[in-house]
This record gives sequence, C-alpha cells and structure tokens, in this order.
Amino acid sequence: WLSPLYPTTENEFRRLDVNPSRVQPPAGSTQLPDKPSGTILEIELGETGKSDFVTRYVHAEIISPGICSARLSLGSDDGVTVWYNGKQVAENIVPRPAFLGDDEVDMKLNRGSNNLLFRVNNVTGAFRLQAALKVLACSDNKQ
Repeated sequence: WLSPLYPTTENEFRRLDVNPSRVQPPAGSTQLPDKPSGTILEIELGETGKSDFVTRYVHAEIISPGICSARLSLGSDDGVTVWYNGKQVAENIVPRPAFLGDDEVDMKLNRGSNNLLFRVNNVTGAFRLQAALKVLACSDNKQ
C-alpha cells in the first residue's frame, strides 16, 4: 500500500505516522497491485508536482518459500528510512535525486511473510522511491 502524503517540517522527518512493528495501512492509503508469484520486488513511485516537506510511506509484503539472503537496492528523492519486519535496517536523510543503488541493504528473508516499510521524506520539488530486491541464495531448510 501507499500512504497519503503527510505534511512534515524539516525538523520532523524522523516522526513516525505509522507503527513499523504493526504494519497497518493508515486511513487514506492506496492498495498497490500485486506482483505475480516469483516476481522480485520492484518499486518505482513518484510525484511530478511540487510536494514540499511531505512524508509518504510504502509497504510491501514479500512471501518467501524458504530462508533467503537478499540485497535491497534503494534510490530516493529525498531521504529514506526502511524497516524490515518491524526493525529499522536503513536510514539516509539527505536531499538528493533518486538513483537506484544509492543505498543497499543486505538482509535475510524468513520463510513466509516478510514486511518492508519505506518512509520517503521529501524536502522540495517532486519525490521518488526506487527499490529493487534481489534474492542472492535460498535454502528450503525448515529452521
């Protein structure tokens, strides 16, 4: 899902409008289309109009058939924070254009449901989030 835009001051970019450990879509959220089974996560979102000092959240659920090592590549305009299964795994609060690969996070996917929550903080102009998850190796061991 994609949250509505939240007005944010420059000093409040780390304010949380959702609970990353209980991922629930906030009121006014938009359901994004499901990716086909076997498709690796690819997110490309943005606004072309001016969205000065706003925050937006994006949630993605990844269903993994086994325990997998993976790499999450990010690009954001401007700052981004990422939670994986309720735990913060990345944060880069900086004004910049979005280029996929600006930030990378190695992670281990659990068997079954895995939740990614992104917070994009925009300073001025348009905002953008790019995310791609690449599975590096999987094990179907029942651990």
